[in-house]
Amino acid sequence: MISHIKIGIDIGGVIIAQDTDEPDLFFTDAFLNAKTFPDCFETIKHLVQSIGRENVFIISKCGEIVQKKSREWLENKDFFDITGFDPKNIYFCLERQDKAQIADKLGLTVFIDDRYTVLQYMLNSTQLKRLILFCPNSKEEELYQNNPNDKIIKLKNWEEILNSLPTFS
Repeated sequence: MISHIKIGIDIGGVIIAQDTDEPDLFFTDAFLNAKTFPDCFETIKHLVQSIGRENVFIISKCGEIVQKKSREWLENKDFFDITGFDPKNIYFCLERQDKAQIADKLGLTVFIDDRYTVLQYMLNSTQLKRLILFCPNSKEEELYQNNPNDKIIKLKNWEEILNSLPTFS
């Protein structure tokens, strides 16, 4: 078991292979057709088994409607059964900067998000040791490139996340 890691994961653009803030598929009745990133469920299952389900969290910024759809999507994809993730470890907030407060409250050491504009609020945390910018869009990529910080690494797939785990403890 890998010790000393407590990880937070965003949903849209990280687990769901599209941003749940964007007014496209996730805001239609076809939201259950949204795809996952390759190897996502397998990697989260590995995390749950390696560091314990009490140390793996989802933190997502979204309104009430998308919160409900996110939970429904996770259930529809058998996320909880496949990964062993504890459904009680899902936290929602209404503002991006609120993710940092939730992460600190939970004592997270690693956080994965597709937005630099979220991770920037976590840079001052003493508990968070590693921030992962995952598959950012061009705007978020530009912010990352223009504001380098050793605490943030950019990764492009779930295999890279898994392979980086030993360096996080």
